[in-house]
Amino acid sequence: MRRNILLFSTKFLCTLFIICTIIMLFIAYKDIDNNIATKFGMCYFYLTLFIVIYMLFSTILNLRKLGWIELKERILRFIFIFILFFSVKCGFDYIIRHLEIDLLDELKSALSIAFIFIFSDIMFLEKRKN
Repeated sequence: MRRNILLFSTKFLCTLFIICTIIMLFIAYKDIDNNIATKFGMCYFYLTLFIVIYMLFSTILNLRKLGWIELKERILRFIFIFILFFSVKCGFDYIIRHLEIDLLDELKSALSIAFIFIFSDIMFLEKRKN
């Protein structure tokens, strides 16, 4: 029963985030500037922070449901995708901008993209895989 509550809350938060994102895009597109829009923007910011933290913990908790072989494959794919995105982003920054490469920025973006590509479906796991 607890797994169903976790899955339901994850789906609910994702749906709520999509709806709030559409509303925020509408507010930004129409250039609405009043007290309600400002408060909604602040609530949207806090919702985004909460969802990022929730999804990270949900993914870590659901990693226990994977078998060792699949977990090992995912970690190897994560490392490969991370190195690929890091090298491509550094290369494009060097070729296009000819500026100093900010390694911390490159690492953050490559790490987050690789994490999303490899581990995003784990948030919605329902049963244990052996």
